[in-house]
This record gives sequence, C-alpha cells and structure tokens, in this order.
Amino acid sequence: MNAATIDKDPRHDLTRRYENLLKTFTSSKLELVETDSVCLKMALENYSKDKNIENFVFSAGVNYDSYTSS
Repeated sequence: MNAATIDKDPRHDLTRRYENLLKTFTSSKLELVETDSVCLKMALENYSKDKNIENFVFSAGVNYDSYTSS
C-alpha cells in the first residue's frame, strides 16, 4: 500500500490507520483464514514467537514505508 508515501496529511492519519489495521491481525481473538500475502503469513509466524510488534508491522507491510523514527 505504501501508505506513508501517499499520506500528505501532516498528522499522518492514513499511515497510523494502516499500521493499526496491521496490528489487529496479531489479536489472539482472530484467526487468519486465508491470504495471498506471504509477508503477512511469515510476519504472523514470527510474531507468535517473539511478540515484537515493530518487527511485525515492518514485515507484514510488504513494500511499505512508515513515518516512525526507526
């Protein structure tokens, strides 16, 4: 999606909403039934092991830039 590259709002609301959407996939109350995103599948597998949300967002957001300092 490259949210950060098209997000012209100084508050970066589009980027924030996209990152929040990605983070919902880490909920134990959800089960991902199917996706064609290999990156999302691998990110979920890694997140289940290390619980590192920053690594998850970076890995799941294929072709994705963020406004975070890291």
